[in-house]
Amino acid sequence: MHKTPVSALRLYFYLFIFVFLLMAVFRVAFWIFAAPDMPLPLSRDAFKAFYIGLRFDARITALFILPLALILCVPKLAENLHKAAKPLTVFYTVLFFLLIVIYSVDFGFYAYLKTRVSSLVFELLLDVNEAVGMVSQSYPVPLITLGVLIATAICGWIFYTIIRLPVQRSPRISRRITGFLLGFIFFALAVYGQINSSLFPLRWSYAYFTTSQAISALGLNPVQSLYDTYGRAMSGFSLEAARKAYPAMAEFLFVDQADKESLNFLRSFEARARSAVPPNVIIIIMESLAYPKTSFAPGNGDPTPRLRELAEESFVFHRFFANTRTTARSVFTLITGIPDINIGSTASRNPMLSDQRVVPNEFMGYDRYFMKGGNASWANIRSILGQNIDNLRILEENYWKAPRVDVWGVDDYNLFKEADALFTARDQSRPFLAIIQTVSYHSPYTVPKTPGFEKVHVSDEVLHNYGFKSLQEYNSLRFSDYAVGEFIRWARSKEYYRNTIFFIFGDHGLNDTVHNMPEGYLASGVAPWHVPLIIHASPELGLVTPGKSMMSAGMVDVFPTAAGLAGIAYNNWTMGRDLFNTRYDDSRITFVGATGEKGAIRLIQGEYCYLDNRAGERRLFRITDDATDLSAQKPELFQELERWAEDMEATIRYMLFNNKKGGR
Repeated sequence: MHKTPVSALRLYFYLFIFVFLLMAVFRVAFWIFAAPDMPLPLSRDAFKAFYIGLRFDARITALFILPLALILCVPKLAENLHKAAKPLTVFYTVLFFLLIVIYSVDFGFYAYLKTRVSSLVFELLLDVNEAVGMVSQSYPVPLITLGVLIATAICGWIFYTIIRLPVQRSPRISRRITGFLLGFIFFALAVYGQINSSLFPLRWSYAYFTTSQAISALGLNPVQSLYDTYGRAMSGFSLEAARKAYPAMAEFLFVDQADKESLNFLRSFEARARSAVPPNVIIIIMESLAYPKTSFAPGNGDPTPRLRELAEESFVFHRFFANTRTTARSVFTLITGIPDINIGSTASRNPMLSDQRVVPNEFMGYDRYFMKGGNASWANIRSILGQNIDNLRILEENYWKAPRVDVWGVDDYNLFKEADALFTARDQSRPFLAIIQTVSYHSPYTVPKTPGFEKVHVSDEVLHNYGFKSLQEYNSLRFSDYAVGEFIRWARSKEYYRNTIFFIFGDHGLNDTVHNMPEGYLASGVAPWHVPLIIHASPELGLVTPGKSMMSAGMVDVFPTAAGLAGIAYNNWTMGRDLFNTRYDDSRITFVGATGEKGAIRLIQGEYCYLDNRAGERRLFRITDDATDLSAQKPELFQELERWAEDMEATIRYMLFNNKKGGR
């Protein structure tokens, strides 16, 4: 039977539409299947998730037919493609079979674990007898197998029908070039997944814009999920080590009902009424606010004059540490209260660690914001925010009126200026929680022209002392400091200031060589994690008395402290503790580091730092003194911190994988 020739581009679109519709049918089926688990199956969020999922389907479709697309790009091969219809159909029928099997397993996986299929399925298959027994006894395997075979046969027949269409190339070279360009652009857009000014392609974290697990699942594609979780299965902790550490850790955390079998870490705190409207909480994460580079560190420079002045009216923790670094790990740690010591990559990049119970979600009745001059998709941190904090508004680079000044987005001054305007205009009868992340103090250290800010010149000696690589970097930090100082100045004249608690700290320190800190400090290597914490509030609130503390504290403590100051009732399941709750004062120990399987661990207690470099050397330094190893001089303290290091690491690794919503 004679078939009408088609262009290579048209044949490509026929194939794309067929495979895409197949995946769309599975997506609709999943929507119906998961509907009972959704708060509102036909809600706006559900439709948004469905749309995101279709974009993932388009990506997988484009990659699925990529071999054929490459063939169609070569005129001679394209014209003879229909002659190879049978072998191509056999090859793609196998691919369709695998695709349909993945979707079938995905449905069963969701029915069993209420999550889309992931690389965890390979771990479950390690015990073949148990896996086969569970599947055969739980699902109608013969019926499912028959359905898979029938669906595969239908797909193979449709594919064969399409691929047999003869391809005819246009005699006009301009049309052939146009067809190629259209096909390439379509393919690129399908794989990239979105059209916007962001540099980030479509990522799995975009599906996690809601705390509903079922709706987020609707936005995922099982093939993409297997790819994203491959090599990131549910491992990385020892249950035996966690149980061994539990008695000490339960006492350290003051667990309400300690249970070594269930490994319960829940602590519940009652509300302490402050006022009719609970205090607002603004948490400012300043990019790379390394303590040795600030005005709090020794030296004859003044890199952060605004923070220095603000500290006089605030409470400052001078031995505050980011429990891990880099930025993505720090944000995960801040939100979850669990130091991100995930092996291999940041926890935010692991879809299997994105579901967490978090203290920020305990701020009931609060409006919630996450504000950043850049994009919240870096390191997939969007999933940690949107999936775990109810009704969170993520305001990023495309939201702000101010233009991007460099690759990092809107500068700090304009970010704070627009944030202040938003806080001023909102309903003051409702409290709010806002997390503001700055970006300006980062290479290339862009310093835009800003009202009231002037660059200064300092000597090379000052730059060398504080560890600045250039005068441009020095002024970049001063600019970020100026921006936050202006924000506080603007806020003082606004109504919201009178009922707001401010937390200001760095996301992490820096590895730069500094010369203004004691030798013991340098030998312990804590600079990359050491940042100041400034807690400020209007005197009218009566919650923050100006002062300072030299006890150790960490980023995990920020939200429990904020909840305690705000007087809200809250639950805490993870490592953080209220810095103003005196019952913890006898055991103020801060865990730092261990971002890899053999990453060094540090514990800071007061002026002492325990260091295990994971290369057989364990030492004890006094960070205010010389570089003498004190492990032999203070054996009791050394051994105590050594035990705490083991217990804390085992507990943290356990918490990373066992703090899911709906758990104990």
